[in-house]
Amino acid sequence: MHLFDKPKKITYWGYFCEYFKEHEWGAIAYKFLFFQTITLTISGNIIISINRFYALYSPINYPRIWNHRLAIIIVLCQIIVCYLAYTHILYTKTALLYDHSTNSSQFTTPDKNFSLANNGVLLSFCVVGIIITGILNLKIFKKFNRIFNKMDSGKYGSKLAMISFMVLATFFLIITAVQISVRFYAIKTQNSVLKNIINEYFFYSIPILNTLQPYLLLFLSNQLRKGIMKFLCAIINRNKVINIKTSFFYKDDLRIRRK
Repeated sequence: MHLFDKPKKITYWGYFCEYFKEHEWGAIAYKFLFFQTITLTISGNIIISINRFYALYSPINYPRIWNHRLAIIIVLCQIIVCYLAYTHILYTKTALLYDHSTNSSQFTTPDKNFSLANNGVLLSFCVVGIIITGILNLKIFKKFNRIFNKMDSGKYGSKLAMISFMVLATFFLIITAVQISVRFYAIKTQNSVLKNIINEYFFYSIPILNTLQPYLLLFLSNQLRKGIMKFLCAIINRNKVINIKTSFFYKDDLRIRRK
């Protein structure tokens, strides 16, 4: 589940409310983790989609250019950008407030303008992701349109799996963007009932988006599954070799023992 969804959901269920009211670290953690980690999830999906596109579109140059050094640079830039996008939240207050419409306590940003800004940043990341992945999908479709012919489906099965992966990633970004748009409207119109309803969907859609990429890759990529199985088998066989005890006996040893 998403990094901060569990504590947020715990207070929604009514657990530890008194504790978090007396201790401010929960609200501080919400300020520094909740929206930033959601943005990291969304941007991570965009980056992986770009990675898959490049692997399909330029398989010869892909392993040479997309190496460990580039991956580290991308991850560091991703973290920096996502946290810089939420520098405004440092200048406002976050708190655990009681909501009469749901009869529950929730972490939130009381200031309406800052709350709109939080959702605006999320929506911007989603829209940018939809545009980028949409363009990449169209370019892939254009290059590999033969994949959809029945006679070529077996030959290009792995590429078809990766294209399906990219399309599903875009689909989940669209769903998330719609939810954030509705939440933005609810905050702007001060419709707490609608906001709480959409928050309920948020507790499930964001974890799904967060876990979509690795499991979908594992499900669609036969090469990745074989690689993981080979890795696991190598570990098991290595343990078996270590556990096997062998003894060597020489004639000289037997003679010494007889004496």
